[in-house]
Amino acid sequence: MIGYKIVLSINACRLLLTLEIPSDAKTNMNRPDIFDKDKASYRCNKCNVINIEDELGNIYTEAFSIFDSDFKYELNKQVEVKNFDENGGSAGIHFYLSKIVAYNQDVRVKWYIKDGKTMIDCVLPPILENNALIRYNANGSMYQKIPFSFSKNSIKVTGDLVYYKNNVVETVYKYKNNVLIE
Repeated sequence: MIGYKIVLSINACRLLLTLEIPSDAKTNMNRPDIFDKDKASYRCNKCNVINIEDELGNIYTEAFSIFDSDFKYELNKQVEVKNFDENGGSAGIHFYLSKIVAYNQDVRVKWYIKDGKTMIDCVLPPILENNALIRYNANGSMYQKIPFSFSKNSIKVTGDLVYYKNNVVETVYKYKNNVLIE
């Protein structure tokens, strides 16, 4: 099985890991709370690193966990965690079955006040699904959808920011030209 996750290079550039999950690896993939298996996040106790690349396709030989800078991934080597918890703990190597979901889970969206208006900005450009950044809960249910457009010099929110609970619309924030409309 192949999985994907976002990690950092030695100089803090975002990299995409491609992982091979061995058949004897312990995982939490059979947990009962999964809503959409293609969008859910998973954990395993060990995996083989089969590719490390940046957004331009440049290959790297090593990378580091975003959450534990001492946890190192090396190209063509197996990594393993000793304290894996199959019963819902967070210990383990996190991964996704989709490159797009892995990539977008780490996109930083920030809100800020400018001239008395609530603004929205995307720190790292996402890979869009139907012209929107869509992010998912650990069980694969949608929790956020932000429609974006990109030009050479800007990122703009082109519609309403929507939050979901159990894949049902819970809250809608109306935006126009990156500004929250009350």
